[in-house]
Amino acid sequence: MKHKTRIIVTLVFISILVFVQSVTADQAKEKAAISAAKAWLTLVDDGKYFESWDEAAQYFKNAVTKE
Repeated sequence: MKHKTRIIVTLVFISILVFVQSVTADQAKEKAAISAAKAWLTLVDDGKYFESWDEAAQYFKNAVTKE
């Protein structure tokens, strides 16, 4: 019985670790996206439209010409 309990506790612990690592990775991606968005918006706010177009995603470039 102790063996089964130990296995269950180990599996729960591993599950928690996997969940925490997943959340941490998502937070890092979110932080990077926010940083990139702020940098791009700064270019637009500063009137650097050609530079902002150069830094934009391909989806944006396909929808809006540089001029």
